[in-house]
Amino acid sequence: RGNEVLALIRAGNGIVYKVKKGEYLGQNHGRVIEISQTEIVVREIVSDGIGGWLARPAALAMSH
Repeated sequence: RGNEVLALIRAGNGIVYKVKKGEYLGQNHGRVIEISQTEIVVREIVSDGIGGWLARPAALAMSH
């Protein structure tokens, strides 16, 4: 659709989800920040272990 990039992700239970930039994904409040030909980059919010929270990037490799 226009310049919007979408990705299809198959979850462990076999269900396929369509995601786009800005949507949430995963168990750690992950938000899709980039979709490219090779990966989906997600920013997760995780505990820092001392009572606070931090944002960390994670990448999901694309398979064709």
